[in-house]
Amino acid sequence: MKSAISFLILSTLLFSCEGSRTGKPETTEQVAEVSANQTADSDSELSEKSKDLVETFEKVSKTYPADSAYLRGFYFERHPAKTAVEMQQQINQMETLLYPETVAKYKEVSVQLKPLLNEILKTSAVTKAQAVKFAYLYSAYDQFSGRALLKGFLSEDENYSLVWRTMEIMVAASKSDTSYISSLIDLDNAISTNVELAEKVGEFVIDAIKNNPTGFLEMYSLRSGKARDELATHAMLWEDPVPEMVSMFEELKLALKDSSMRSAADELVTQISNPL
Repeated sequence: MKSAISFLILSTLLFSCEGSRTGKPETTEQVAEVSANQTADSDSELSEKSKDLVETFEKVSKTYPADSAYLRGFYFERHPAKTAVEMQQQINQMETLLYPETVAKYKEVSVQLKPLLNEILKTSAVTKAQAVKFAYLYSAYDQFSGRALLKGFLSEDENYSLVWRTMEIMVAASKSDTSYISSLIDLDNAISTNVELAEKVGEFVIDAIKNNPTGFLEMYSLRSGKARDELATHAMLWEDPVPEMVSMFEELKLALKDSSMRSAADELVTQISNPL
């Protein structure tokens, strides 16, 4: 706002000089009047955006009443908008929370995630369908919590006793099927808000690959280009080589009889040994 006003004042002064040369001088009072009018217009715009922001927030609060306090703290205390542009950005962000598909996903997570976790923990076993569902629901939960929704949904204790434990069960199940590795990779790609888990899930993926290296190599061989490169990063930790993984796939390569699989193993070893 200040830069816009300064620009206007400068332009007016230049026009004033031009006016002097043409016999139509602009007085200081006239320059000040133009500047004041611009300030009033800017204040009016700011006031209007502020009103729009509050109205949008009220809609979001009514849509997510259980999270209204978290939302208020997120938008008005931790990340307060001070300019019209910032206010519009927040309005745009809030409006995405009002999309029908977003509301539906929120309800899906709030209704289904905990029962699913409890069901898995009750039997200490997880089916492929449950693993896929868990990856979908928890990824959505992590995204929502990063936007001040469902913040109190899982306690710190439940984070370890339900979420971490479910991932450990998925790691154990990876011995029988690569779909569990795929679900853990989906979680690794999605989790960011829960920082501790975001760091830990990469280790869960490594453990799952160790349980089924042949299966992971088959996954790798079926991919090409960027998809193959991206998969290889999950055989590393934070894109750093894991010596144990390198040795494991080198040994596997020597034991393989299929030439295409040996070639894939050789490429994988190269990638995880010397990441770019």
